Amino acid sequence: MNTLRYSLLSIFATISLGLMAIEIDNTAGNLASNIGESCDVTELIVTGEINAADIDFISNELKQLQGLDLSAASIVAYAGERVLTGGTEYRANELPDYALMGLKATSITLPSSLTSIGEGALTSTCVESIAIPESVTSIGAHAFAECRNLSAISLPNSVTSIGEGLFMGCVNLSSATFSESITTLPDRTFENCSSLAEVSILAVTNIGKRAFLGCSALKNIALPSSLTAIGAEAFYGSGIETAELRTATSLATIGDFAFAKCESLTEVLFGDVSPTLGRGVFFDDSALAYITLPASTTVIPEFTFKGTTVINPEVIREGVTEIKDYALTGWANIEDFKIPSTLNTIGSGAMANWENIGQIDVTDVHQVPELGDNVWRNVDQASIILYVDTADEEAYASAAQWNEFTIKNNYVESDATIEADTSGITLRYSKPMLTISSKGEEIVFVEIFDLNGRARYANKSESATAEVDTSDLAGGNIVVRITLADGSITSAKLLLN
Repeated sequence: MNTLRYSLLSIFATISLGLMAIEIDNTAGNLASNIGESCDVTELIVTGEINAADIDFISNELKQLQGLDLSAASIVAYAGERVLTGGTEYRANELPDYALMGLKATSITLPSSLTSIGEGALTSTCVESIAIPESVTSIGAHAFAECRNLSAISLPNSVTSIGEGLFMGCVNLSSATFSESITTLPDRTFENCSSLAEVSILAVTNIGKRAFLGCSALKNIALPSSLTAIGAEAFYGSGIETAELRTATSLATIGDFAFAKCESLTEVLFGDVSPTLGRGVFFDDSALAYITLPASTTVIPEFTFKGTTVINPEVIREGVTEIKDYALTGWANIEDFKIPSTLNTIGSGAMANWENIGQIDVTDVHQVPELGDNVWRNVDQASIILYVDTADEEAYASAAQWNEFTIKNNYVESDATIEADTSGITLRYSKPMLTISSKGEEIVFVEIFDLNGRARYANKSESATAEVDTSDLAGGNIVVRITLADGSITSAKLLLN
């Protein structure tokens, strides 16, 4: 027989606050008759058995419910009239799809014997915290989506399977912990969880599409060594400050726009990790200042660094053979750029909107690269110096788009003197001394780089002449960069013998 028990506390609450707390020892299918459809229950404790019809009653009729405790109840199989999402059959120990969707209760305790949580089962509820029973092995897609009051979640070791969009739109969710039993983080798992600041994914091999999209409070995340793939837009618009990829030693692919629009991202660290990059991986990361691409990277995909205005230009290093369409668009702060000798193709608009570019060095590029349409759109090419090797001047001067630059030879042989440009800079090398003289403004800074962009020397100067002892520099080609007092910069290539 079903019994209906009112505690003294429940009676007091009913009298003083207009609230009603009820505890029911139920048999499956009788919850509606025990409570009555018009009852304004605010706190409900159910023991005994419940089925899909009972759950349907809770979700549809108990509109004032603030607390629901099913910890001592067990869900039994159901076969009968259509309930919930229209089904007529439900298995035991499973919270059906969309079972409690939209429930206003802020406190929900699930049955301790529960083994599965269905798709959308608790979506859009007002729950503030919830414990997943250790008997649960699977949780369906969107099960907790749009639970806007949920602040923290931890999945027990028993859970081995979760569906996509599990916590998407949980705007107050600040921390999430997944055990090592979760190896796949499905698409959209935390999409638009704008308060998410801490997350633990100990054994994940795959981060799905849009998994952390819009997680603006997420500044850092520890990526496990097991990780092999980061999906498209996985961290799009997140608050990531450093993309520490060195720990993800198995990482093989990074999908399209995976770290795009991350306005706080300042550095990307690959180390020995060499994933294949999709399109626009760092698209519009306006604060990105440092990145060294994996040695295996030979192609810069479309939109990869579009809008990364403060990036280190040496990211385009030797070994890169192709820069695809719009890959470097909007590098507004780049003043001088050296094209690697391996480059053979530059795509459409790839170097458009380079507002401050003053010189481009192709002295090592002896086969004129093929160009897409309007590679340097919105760039005044006639005001830009294109430094070429003597043997290649005619080839560049006759090549479309390249011939729109001001072409100069800036190759300095040992013991030779050259007027580097109209700034009136003269370089003389007499082993081991390099003498730099200015006929105009004083020299304030001298830097020397190797052809991979690595700094080899830097020193201040406050005169029209600067001397550098090159004894500690290995022979071969170097690039000398001279900054004058008026802020102008001159670069020259020098061959040390």
